Amino acid sequence: MEKTFDFKPAKLVKSSAGKGWYIVFYVWDVQKNDLVRKRKYIPAKYSTDSSKEAYAKDLIKKINKLLKEGYHIDRVKAKKAKEENPEDLYHELLLEEAIPRYMNYCENIAKNSPGEIHAKHDVIEHFLKWSEEKNFQLYYLSDVKPFMAQKYFDELIEIKGISAKTYNNSLGRLKNFYNVAKKRKWTQVDNPFNEVERQSTEYGEKNLPYSESQIKEIIPYIKEKEPYLYKFICFIYYALMRTTEIRRLKIENIDFEKRVLKIYSNQSKVKKFDILPIADKLMEVIEDMDLQNYPSDYYIFSAKRKPSEKPLGTGWATERYKKIKNHFKLDRNYTIYSFKHTAVCRWYEKEKDIVRIQRMCRHSSIEMTARYLKSLGLLTD
Repeated sequence: MEKTFDFKPAKLVKSSAGKGWYIVFYVWDVQKNDLVRKRKYIPAKYSTDSSKEAYAKDLIKKINKLLKEGYHIDRVKAKKAKEENPEDLYHELLLEEAIPRYMNYCENIAKNSPGEIHAKHDVIEHFLKWSEEKNFQLYYLSDVKPFMAQKYFDELIEIKGISAKTYNNSLGRLKNFYNVAKKRKWTQVDNPFNEVERQSTEYGEKNLPYSESQIKEIIPYIKEKEPYLYKFICFIYYALMRTTEIRRLKIENIDFEKRVLKIYSNQSKVKKFDILPIADKLMEVIEDMDLQNYPSDYYIFSAKRKPSEKPLGTGWATERYKKIKNHFKLDRNYTIYSFKHTAVCRWYEKEKDIVRIQRMCRHSSIEMTARYLKSLGLLTD
């Protein structure tokens, strides 16, 4: 019969002391022949009471499961096991423990550049922020599952409309994080990002521009069946904005007299302030929405289908557009973000003004715009 050890189950303590809330439990120490107290503090990133309680509930469940299964402290046994089977010994790390260790590895062992270290950190944090928005409870490295990884990268294409290059760079960095973690025995799970496939960087793989005939069919249908979605798409088409940026727009971003959109750094993907001219067709949409008669701090788009204190949900536009795609039997290469590429194609074919395209797309250089136009088949070598 397997030996059992005494313990006191984990519980949450809502302390007002400096380190804040923590989980306390008592585990049997063989060498001390007594119970010893252990504490696990709630990470600072969980700032609200509800998020702290959710984190604690999950961790308490895991700790109590281990205690009931006989978890105990035996330093002599652990040392002996390490000497006999060092390759079998591993310690499952919390994500909050693994990330700084990984950053240290990148800097001091892999000798990555400061820019690459920053990029890797940003990619991991972006994935964790997305997971939190999806209510995935991620604490340990092993909590990240393959289906989460696939869903995340699907949404990068469907909702964010990122390029194949950005997609592949993000995927490579997340794969590297888990490869390093597995090699250093921070976890035993297989890399959850291994099943996510890289995107071809050749033109035609994702977010294809629509043809003239497609536009003539699709736009009238959207205006009739999904008028609110049509208004949203107008910001993509006429202002070349990203869906995330549109969700963040407030009434105060519109200068009605000067007919410009002011995009602040905290709203923009490129993290800088920009001013975009409002095209006549977009101004008609803005006037039709009667935006001037709402408080300046209201979001332009919301679930109420009118300006509101709360922004539109992350996947709303993409989910609504899926119905349009199904109706016209469009394949996965056509997304809501394709309207931006369509507008760029129309403008360039009409005016051949690469500087205007650079300004509207908010590219940092003409070279970047040239690469973008080449990817759309508009420029050759």
